[in-house]
Amino acid sequence: MTIFENRIYRIIIEYLWFDSKNKSYARSLCLVNWYFHRVICSLNISFNGSHEKLNQLFTHHFQRQSSDLLLSQALNKCALFSSLTELRIGNLSSRNPLPLDDLKLILPHIRSFSCIGGPNDYELMVSNGMHSLECLEINTDTSYFNDFELLSPNLKQLKMVLHRLNFDYYDFSSFVPLTKYLVSEAFQKLTSLDIVDTNINGSYCYFIMDSKYSSVLFDGLLNFQSLQHLGFTFVRDIKIVTEFKEKLLEYLEKQKTLRSFDLPHMFYSIDSDCLWYLVRNSSIEQLSINICEMASFHFPTIQRDNLKKLTVIVDKYSTSLGNLSTIKHIKVIQRRSERSSDSFERIKSLFKAQKNLQDLHGFKANRVLKYVIPFDESKEIDNDFLQALKNNTTLKRFYLRWELWKDFNSKKKPIEDIIQNHPTIRNKECWLSKYKWKEYQSIEY
Repeated sequence: MTIFENRIYRIIIEYLWFDSKNKSYARSLCLVNWYFHRVICSLNISFNGSHEKLNQLFTHHFQRQSSDLLLSQALNKCALFSSLTELRIGNLSSRNPLPLDDLKLILPHIRSFSCIGGPNDYELMVSNGMHSLECLEINTDTSYFNDFELLSPNLKQLKMVLHRLNFDYYDFSSFVPLTKYLVSEAFQKLTSLDIVDTNINGSYCYFIMDSKYSSVLFDGLLNFQSLQHLGFTFVRDIKIVTEFKEKLLEYLEKQKTLRSFDLPHMFYSIDSDCLWYLVRNSSIEQLSINICEMASFHFPTIQRDNLKKLTVIVDKYSTSLGNLSTIKHIKVIQRRSERSSDSFERIKSLFKAQKNLQDLHGFKANRVLKYVIPFDESKEIDNDFLQALKNNTTLKRFYLRWELWKDFNSKKKPIEDIIQNHPTIRNKECWLSKYKWKEYQSIEY
């Protein structure tokens, strides 16, 4: 095959690969010839599965160089994960341990690692050759933080998922050394840091809501000269208290590097200086914020051009979204409510504001909207929403994540008809995705 033909084939394979419905078919194309095999290997860089699945992978794709089981192994010539760089696994089993010789063949190439098992599993990986890690997601009890001293010098992204097996509700003593270590020199080259508290009672979030403890975190983060992303996620849906907001605002005003910030928890309508700074005065380009229970007159109009992406979590009390019309990429997550009002009311206001702005300034279709909605099956889709969607020529892409009901197909048809005939929306085949309520809490912000 010529270089030109190879390029055409690669485009076709990549198209099939990135369409989740056709990935299995695309993987089977590795049997066509060695060029197809190399292309598939270059795309097949991620493994996400259980400890047992990883063991099966080793069994099927590694071969012995000798009949002597004690001698060395090599990666099978036909193996499809020769380019594996991302590894995400569950708890490692002590009853059926992974073969260390197999691990040593892939771990030097791993750049991204995630494991729900904790520091001991991470230490096992590092001790067997995982020395070039750039991204790490790890679960840990607060008492185990010293185990992270095996960190790769190349580590750039860290997601720390915290839990406490036994704790006194107001005993924060174990969080102090953890937080000091987290902002120590060992982590100051990070470009991304996410802190997740999985405790139902919100132990770590209460810790950093205390001003004397939050200052330890934020004062330390000012030494991170490369940090571009910072995010906090707490299982407990807390409201951001004044003391924390003051320390957070002080940090945001002093830092010079952040481009992305996530805090998907409620701000009070009063005393919202921190929220106003984020959406009006900061240089941060991507934001994820929660405006539930916030009255419209407390939420500021967006007036800065450098806010490229915004994720907002809303509820039935939230403001109209018309004041977000200047932002090109918006994701709206609507919280589920038993007394939900019209699910599309806020989106209607956004559509109309976007159209008015286009009529005023004359820009081409360049808006992207993603909407996560728990739809009430007892209600019909509002005609005003359908008309606003039809008339909105600012949209380049429109995505809807909709809770799956038994009469789902009949509900979606009016929107489907409009999108298929819409003059500017491009993603006509992939505008819709469905979820069940049990998946709602895990939707990524």
